[in-house]
Amino acid sequence: MREWFDNYNIRKYGFFLVLCCIAASVLGILLIGSAKEELQTRQIQGLVIGVVVMLIVSFIDYHFYLKFYWIIYLAAIAMLVLVKLFGDSAGGASRWFEIGSFRFQPSELVKILLILFYAQFIMKHKSSLNTFRVIAACVLLILPPFYLIIDQPDLSTSVMILAIFATTMFVGGLTYKVILPVIAVGVPAVIVFFNMVTREGQTILKPFQQKRILAWLKPDEYASTEAYQ
Repeated sequence: MREWFDNYNIRKYGFFLVLCCIAASVLGILLIGSAKEELQTRQIQGLVIGVVVMLIVSFIDYHFYLKFYWIIYLAAIAMLVLVKLFGDSAGGASRWFEIGSFRFQPSELVKILLILFYAQFIMKHKSSLNTFRVIAACVLLILPPFYLIIDQPDLSTSVMILAIFATTMFVGGLTYKVILPVIAVGVPAVIVFFNMVTREGQTILKPFQQKRILAWLKPDEYASTEAYQ
């Protein structure tokens, strides 16, 4: 472990960024406490553990992690499979691992793992990123985590996974020759999708998922129910 710290310049450490993260987390805990005070203890525990892990990880050169990018990807898939098989269920969804008073949602960590994986995968295939073979590989690799998350079911996180994937591909250097046709097809497809899932009697989404979309589209009509938050 010593070699990880040998070339580290403590003067360049982002202390201000760490303080901002902690301050934002403390504010979040205070806001949660204003709604339900008994939840604060668990949130504080999570913050302490998170800060310790963050500090440890921040001292390790990220190039070290990226050497194991396929292991990172497989670990993400493994966590999602395990939570599906052995996870704690609540409200009809299986999204968490319960360890004593500590509750962990693997899909939140998977977001970060996928960013790391795609960052390295794109770097490895930088010169051929805009070929059909590499684009198809990237799309196929995002399908397993997307399916496992949406099947929990967790619509919001699965949409976030797709947003992370699209952003990573764009930042990685995807050409506009690919982006523009995708937008040309994707925007009408999204409009058609919203039109279908907001109809009465639709079977594409679960009722609670449909209500959340309706609450987003028509917040005034759902002001005291789904849109209350």
